[in-house]
Amino acid sequence: MVQGQNKYEVRIDTINKINEFGIKNGVWKEYWFNGKLQNQFNYVNGKRDGEYLFYETNGELEEIGFFQNDKK
Repeated sequence: MVQGQNKYEVRIDTINKINEFGIKNGVWKEYWFNGKLQNQFNYVNGKRDGEYLFYETNGELEEIGFFQNDKK
């Protein structure tokens, strides 16, 4: 468990991928302590790229946005 935004504990999903150089690639998900999805980002060569999603602790979608080359 790690400390997350809003001071709720989250766990990092085992599907999150780091390449042999320690760089994030692909979809990354983090979960609230209650097991519900907290956020989802797509990474390309360690930078956020594409749609992202934030969820409230009750599982309701809070925000949808987009990153391109790690910038909103």
